[in-house]
Amino acid sequence: MFRRAGLTLAVTLSTSLLLSACQPAKSSLPAPAPAASAHAGQLATLQRGADELLAHYRQMIVLMDGERALKPAARRAVASVGQLLFHDLQTKTQALSALGTESADPALLAALAQLLDRIESEPTWFDADRLAFKEFLSALAQFHGSSQSLAGIKLAKRANEDLAVLAEVEQSYEAELKDSFGRFAKRGIELKREKWSDYVAKLRGLYSREQIMKDYATILPYATAMPDAGKSGAPAAAAEAASEAGREATRGATEQRELFGDSLPPKTVLLTFDDGPHPRYTDEILDILKRYQAPAVFFQLGQNLGKVDDKGQVLPGHGSKVAQRVQAAGHMLANHSFSHGLMSKFELDKVRREAADTEALLDGAGRSGAPLFRMGRSA
Repeated sequence: MFRRAGLTLAVTLSTSLLLSACQPAKSSLPAPAPAASAHAGQLATLQRGADELLAHYRQMIVLMDGERALKPAARRAVASVGQLLFHDLQTKTQALSALGTESADPALLAALAQLLDRIESEPTWFDADRLAFKEFLSALAQFHGSSQSLAGIKLAKRANEDLAVLAEVEQSYEAELKDSFGRFAKRGIELKREKWSDYVAKLRGLYSREQIMKDYATILPYATAMPDAGKSGAPAAAAEAASEAGREATRGATEQRELFGDSLPPKTVLLTFDDGPHPRYTDEILDILKRYQAPAVFFQLGQNLGKVDDKGQVLPGHGSKVAQRVQAAGHMLANHSFSHGLMSKFELDKVRREAADTEALLDGAGRSGAPLFRMGRSA
C-alpha cells in the first residue's frame, strides 16, 4: 500500500511538472507599483513646466536688457513684445503653481520635493534663474502650509526657506551670505553671488533679442509703423490727425457700447486691475483699496476663475472664491477674455468662447452690474 501510494504520488508530481513545463513562462519581474508610476508622471510634468517657465523668464531678461538705449520705434516694438512675453510668463507660472497645489497626494509631494531639489541645486542654473520660481514657491508655501501630513508641512517649510534665500538675492545680489542662511548649506539654495552681467551674458548665449522679436512678430508691423516720438513734421501730424479722426468715427458709431476716458467727469480717475484673480495679490489690493475707500473694476481672466466643460457646465476653481471677495468688497467684476490670448489671431468661434466662457464663470462667482469686456493684449 505504501509503495502504491508512493507510485501514485510520483506519477502525480511528474504530471504536474510536465504540465507546468507546457505553460508560458511567467515574468519574474514585479509589476510596476501604481504609486511609483504616478510619481514619475507627475515629476515629468512638473519638470517640463519648470523648464518652460524658466525659458520665458530668461527670454524676458534678454529682451529687456539695454532697452532704454534703443531708438524710440525699437523701444515701442520691444515693449509690445515684452507685454506678450510677460503674460505668457504669468501663464506658465500659474500653470506650474496649479500643478503644485492640486492636492496633498503623497506621490505629488514626492515629485514636488524632487523639483525643489532641482530649483535649489541645479548646477547649470545661476542664482538669478531661481527667482523665476518665486511665485511658485509662494504658492507651495501657502497651500501646503495647512497640510495635515508631515510631508506637506515639511514641503511648505522648505519652500519658505527657499523664499528667504531668494529675498536675499533680490535685496543685494552680490551681498555676503548672512549667518541666518547657513542652514541652506546642505539643503536649500546656496548663493554663488555671480555678477548680473555674467548672468545676462550667459543668457545671450541661449537667446537673442532678434529671435525673441521674431517669435512674437505678429504685432511688430503695428508697433514699427508708428512715427517716432519727438519728431516734428507733416507725416507725424497727419498720422496723428488720421488716428484722431478714426477714434472719433469709432466713438460716434459705438458710443453705446464702448467707454472712453474723456466721457468721464473732470478730475475722475478710474482704477482698473487686469489678469486676476490672483491667490495672493488680489487680496492685498483689496486691503489697500479698503484703506483709501477707493472703488475699482477688476478685469478677470476666465482661466483664473475655473473651467467650463463641453456641456457648458461651470466648474469654479480657487480663483472663483477670490472673485467673490472682490464682489463682496463692493468692487466690479469684468471680463478680460478666458486665456489672455492674441484674439485678433483667433477664429471667430474661439473669440466667442473666450468671452462667453468667462461670462459664465463671472456669473458663477456672483458678478452683478453691467457686463464689461476688455480685450486681452489690446494695449
